[in-house]
Amino acid sequence: MRIKKTLLIAFAGLVVVAGIVLLSIYFTSGDPLFDFTAFWIAAKLTLNGQDPYLQADWVPVYSQFETLGLADNQTFLYPKPILLLFLPFGALPLEIAAFIWLVLTQAAVLAAVYLLTSLWQIEKKIKYLIPLLVGLLIFRPYLLTLNLGQLSGFLLLILTIILLLWQNQKWLIAGILLSLLTLKPSLGFPIIGLVSLWFLTKKVWGHFIGLAIGGGGLMLLGWAFDPKWVSKFLEIGTSKVSATFGFHPTLWGLSGYLCGYQQTCALISGSILTIAFLTLFFVALWKKPDLLTPTAVLALSIPLALLLTPYLWAYDHLLLVLPLTVTIGLLIDQKRAYLLAASLPAALALVSILFLNVAVRIDNDTWSALVPLFSLLVLSIVLLAPPTAEKTG
Repeated sequence: MRIKKTLLIAFAGLVVVAGIVLLSIYFTSGDPLFDFTAFWIAAKLTLNGQDPYLQADWVPVYSQFETLGLADNQTFLYPKPILLLFLPFGALPLEIAAFIWLVLTQAAVLAAVYLLTSLWQIEKKIKYLIPLLVGLLIFRPYLLTLNLGQLSGFLLLILTIILLLWQNQKWLIAGILLSLLTLKPSLGFPIIGLVSLWFLTKKVWGHFIGLAIGGGGLMLLGWAFDPKWVSKFLEIGTSKVSATFGFHPTLWGLSGYLCGYQQTCALISGSILTIAFLTLFFVALWKKPDLLTPTAVLALSIPLALLLTPYLWAYDHLLLVLPLTVTIGLLIDQKRAYLLAASLPAALALVSILFLNVAVRIDNDTWSALVPLFSLLVLSIVLLAPPTAEKTG
C-alpha cells in the first residue's frame, strides 16, 4: 500500500513538472514575454553600464521589440532595487531567460498554493486541492501572468510566506519580507498600509521595525545602482499613472468609465468609493477585533488593496489566490457543504472570464474591478456567517 502511494505521488510530481515545462514552452514559443522583456532590457542595460531610467539609453533597445507593443514606455517603470533580481537574466539570451522565468513563476505559484493549503484543518486535502488547481488553470490572471512574464507569482509566494510567519508570530522577519512588496509600489503600499493599521491597533511594534529595516535596505540597494534613483522613479511613476489614470480595473477605473472620463467627476466619485471602503475596513477593525486574525486581515487587505490602488492590471488579481484559499479554509472549519467550498475556485475563474468578455466588447478592462470585489464580498460573508449547528446523534 505504501509503495502504491509513493508511486502515485511520484507520478503526480512528474505530471506537475511536465505541465510546467510544457506551459513554459508554449508561452515562450512565439514572441518574447511582453513585461519580462522590459525587465530583461533593464537588467541588460545595467550590466552594460547604462541607465534604464534614461530615454537615450532605453529607447534604442526597447524599440527593437516594437512588434510586441513595447514602444509605449519611454523608460523602465519599476524601482531600481528590483534589478538585483533580474541581473542574472540579463546575462542570458532573451528566449532562455524567459523560459527560466516562466518555470520559476509557475513553481512559485504552486509553492504558494501548497503552503496555503497546509493551513487547512483537514486531513484529506486532495478533494479540495484538485478543484483549486483546476480553477487556477482557467483563472485569467494566472494565464496573463504567464503570457506577460509578470511578477505576480512571486508576490503571491512572498505574501504566503509572510502569512506563515505571522502564524508563528515572527513579526520582525515578516515585516522585512513585507517591505519587498514596495518593489511593486502600486500594490505594495496599499497592502502594507492596510495590514499596518491592524498591527497598530494591536501594538505589534516588531512589524514596523521589520518594515523599517527592509525598506531601508531596499533604499540603500537602489542607491548602489543610482544615488538619484528615487527622484527619477517618482517622476517616471507619476507620469505613467497620470497618463493611464481611470483606465485600470480598480474603483478609480470604474469611476472614470462611469463618468465618461470627465476628470472632476472621476476624482470625486473615486474618492467617495475609496473613503467608503476604507471606513468599512476601519469599522471592522474596531468592532470585530476578535474575528480579524492576522490571516483574515491579510486576506481582506489583498482584494481591498486591488480595488483602492489607482494603478494595476488584471494579472495582479493573481494575488486573490490567497484570500480564495483562506475562504475555503474557513468553510472547512465551519463544516459547510463540500460543494460550496469546492466550487469557489471555478466561480472566481468564471467571474474573471466573464469580465474579460466585457472588456473585449467595450475595449476597456475597468469592469474587471468586480473580480476582487467578488472575492472581498465572499470572504466577508464567510467571516461573518454564524457557526453551523452541531449535528447530534
